Amino acid sequence: MSAMYLTSCAPSKISLKEQEKNSSPRIEVGDLSKKPELKGSRTKLDAISAVKEPQQVESSANDKAFADLIKKLQDSRLDVLADSIVICTVNGDPITVADYRHQFKTEQERMEASLAVNPQVANNLIRMAQEQGVSLSLAERKHLVNSANKMQTGGSKGFNKMLAENRMTKNQFRDQVFDVGLAFKMAGKLIEEGLLKELISRKLLSETAKANGYSKEALNKYTEVSRSPQYKRLLQVSGMSADDLRDEIVTNELCLRQIDKIKRESPITDAEISNFYEKNRGKFRHGPRIRLSQIFIARSKDVSETPIATRMRLKKENPKLSDSEIGKQIADSENKKAQLAKELLERARNGEDFAALANQYSDDLAKTGQKTGGDIGFQEESKLEKSFTDKVGKVPVGGITPEVIVSPYGFHIFKVTARESKGFYSLSEIKDKLKELLAQEKGQQVVEDWLTTAGKGATILISPEMKDLIASNKLQKRAL
Repeated sequence: MSAMYLTSCAPSKISLKEQEKNSSPRIEVGDLSKKPELKGSRTKLDAISAVKEPQQVESSANDKAFADLIKKLQDSRLDVLADSIVICTVNGDPITVADYRHQFKTEQERMEASLAVNPQVANNLIRMAQEQGVSLSLAERKHLVNSANKMQTGGSKGFNKMLAENRMTKNQFRDQVFDVGLAFKMAGKLIEEGLLKELISRKLLSETAKANGYSKEALNKYTEVSRSPQYKRLLQVSGMSADDLRDEIVTNELCLRQIDKIKRESPITDAEISNFYEKNRGKFRHGPRIRLSQIFIARSKDVSETPIATRMRLKKENPKLSDSEIGKQIADSENKKAQLAKELLERARNGEDFAALANQYSDDLAKTGQKTGGDIGFQEESKLEKSFTDKVGKVPVGGITPEVIVSPYGFHIFKVTARESKGFYSLSEIKDKLKELLAQEKGQQVVEDWLTTAGKGATILISPEMKDLIASNKLQKRAL
């Protein structure tokens, strides 16, 4: 990172959201670092980005039978069924009611996390519910109202204060509660539509990963997690037995390993990047921008550490020091850094080579490990922190800021090396970012293609006991 505070305030050169919205094909940013995102898992909550109709399970079994089974599972009370009941088998390996319930709970938690951080998810889910005729029953509305009323257990004064602060009436609050309830109901419907397919996908991936020799790595991952401080909490929150949690962690790691293998076998080529750039070049615009080099003297040994973080670290390292002693230690250190920055500014303005000074003194080097002469590349002026643009905006090309610029991270000296009017990013500037985005899109597609092929070649059968339950109408219907 070449300009700690500068780049922390300026967005990346390409707006990912704008890129997703305007480019074709659509680019999605996925994160498979914690839990594999399988074919079908994008379906259940695709309201986050785009609406897609759920696909049916692709297998050698009768597709209509599986579609009917999915509908039965959605309409039935699974809570009254024994965990051991087998729903279907994948190459002889069973998927049980317990597997189904656990996976549904996991997906619900992921959905709740999405709703918490992105209000647009709820808006999209509500819109989908309206389009598909999904609504809250009278019983569901009553339950939501009762839950909302519990917010007033501490007295109506606090509740009324909350309403006043949000400029909301009680009716508006009730309507918001209903909206959240509808979003949850629609999300649950989407989850269930893709859930059985996702469980089947996990079986296909994990079994193939075992065949590819990834069992040892997966078990090592479980060992690592089980020895971590978070393990007891994870065991408690999951509601699973130790054996079941072990199996879940191992299976998850097997899936991740196999997904990674599938993606590595279909890397993004330079030709694909170039073709995508040429087709979409008109969308890669930038505003007026300025190219800067800098000498950066960090306040602390960690170039990204803020003053508050520095104080906390020093207190932890030296618990016997008083707050005033820590404050003096920080002040003394900062005064020395400020004096060094001032001396370097004078040397640069007196004609010494700016790049050489940056290579010798700039703390950026501790982060990047590269001698770039302090060059931090082009920055769009409209996206820079105002405190920087005010100082560098009037500096001519080849000029150096007349004073040291102070930020929470340290002391900056800037040299303006070029200016450009608005235009288009070159391929070389955005190649790495395009590669990352295209790899995510292509990676998802090749995994889906692999699962389609694997599903068609697998023996996926509805279990005899589930067939009997369906045929005898012994599955209890879920209350509407």
